Amino acid sequence: MPVFLITGAARGIGLELVSQLSSEGSTLVIATVRTISPELQRLSDERENVRIAICDISSLSSISAFSTTLGYILSSGEKITHLLNNAAVVAYPEAKATSMTAEALSENITTNVLGPSKMVEVVLPFLAPDGVIVNITSGMASLQLLATGVIPAAATAYSISKAALNMLTVHQAQELKGKCRVACLDPGHVKTRLGGDRASVEIHESAAGIIAVVRRLDEDKEGDQENGRARFMEFSGKEMPW
Repeated sequence: MPVFLITGAARGIGLELVSQLSSEGSTLVIATVRTISPELQRLSDERENVRIAICDISSLSSISAFSTTLGYILSSGEKITHLLNNAAVVAYPEAKATSMTAEALSENITTNVLGPSKMVEVVLPFLAPDGVIVNITSGMASLQLLATGVIPAAATAYSISKAALNMLTVHQAQELKGKCRVACLDPGHVKTRLGGDRASVEIHESAAGIIAVVRRLDEDKEGDQENGRARFMEFSGKEMPW
């Protein structure tokens, strides 16, 4: 049975991923949140294949506690087949390259880079052979798109943290070569609370695209797992420039 662990599942893309994946009765979904939302609780009440756990990825103590909790959440013989590191923050979006503060950079890095790193560390003992790890990143992480003016130089601290997450993904793929598949995935500019007024992608569309890309990663037709190759992809399935 596929077992998905999704962080940041209280609302937005994370909640929709839980909803779409758990609609398949043969898939178990573990949803981690800082605070349980009514919508997620409703899903858990309605579907036996949704399990909720508390884990705040901005807190090392919370992640450490989750490492113990996870062993009780999984039943005997169950292994996580897919980890989707979805939780993130856009802290101090007004910060620019010439005005960024230490606080702005630190908050984004702690949640968007260190959090996913520690989650992988926690999940590894429970990860199924040939498992898939996906770090949800952003198009704003692309150095090429920013350098060529395709995307604006905005939310500098957030952009830097997502570029760092991409680099983390590459390191994870190399370190876990032959054991599991690691990729980073841009969900698009989604109409969520974090997405802002200019977002153009519907939440259900982004989530469906992410799931489709993950299914393609499962196939690993080019042997990325054995080669330790990470990919940077968009929810539409196209490869993104690093």
